[in-house]
Amino acid sequence: MPRPATHFNSASPVPSDYQANLQCFAALGVDVQITEPDIEGSGTAQANSYGNVVRGCLAVSRCTGITVWGITDKYSWRASGTPLLFDDNYAKKPAYNAVLTALGGSSGGGTPGAACTATYSKAEEWSDRFNGKVTITAGSSPISDWTATVTVTAPQKISATWNGTPGWDSSGNVITMKPNGNGSLAAGASTSFGFTVMKNGTATAPTVGSCTAS
Repeated sequence: MPRPATHFNSASPVPSDYQANLQCFAALGVDVQITEPDIEGSGTAQANSYGNVVRGCLAVSRCTGITVWGITDKYSWRASGTPLLFDDNYAKKPAYNAVLTALGGSSGGGTPGAACTATYSKAEEWSDRFNGKVTITAGSSPISDWTATVTVTAPQKISATWNGTPGWDSSGNVITMKPNGNGSLAAGASTSFGFTVMKNGTATAPTVGSCTAS
């Protein structure tokens, strides 16, 4: 049984023909299992890579299993690349939500079919800082809760947030935002939250992770 290891990073990303390669093995009449996935990166890019790996396996009938190479970044053999689904404090990363979504689940554990999108826009900017805004929009069904992540580029730091409840990772460069109170939205309705980013020499725009809803 082929067991492809998936140690990916920016220099060796998930190939565009990943699913096709799995299918080639399966066409030989053998089962395939994805072993040791640890994909370096963070935020949306890492989440998309993990999602592509899972979807690739699910699309191949003889792909019979996926085993992640570790639980938390803290104890990974590639810890500096933050390659796993949980951060140093065992908090779920966008990659975790991407895997759960690819498997047909919801990070909120709630409403089937619940979905939302998160869209970033810059509000105000000064020489040393700027304010960002993320708009959360429900999909074609009402939602009762939502979660979105914002990642800034070091040495930037998020110094303040509003209209949401933040959770911080150990680096201080990633926040997980949840509603500040009632998170319910009607189908197609929107809400927003904001934050201030101290530039510390760089004005790079933040990365907003996929919105998850329940």
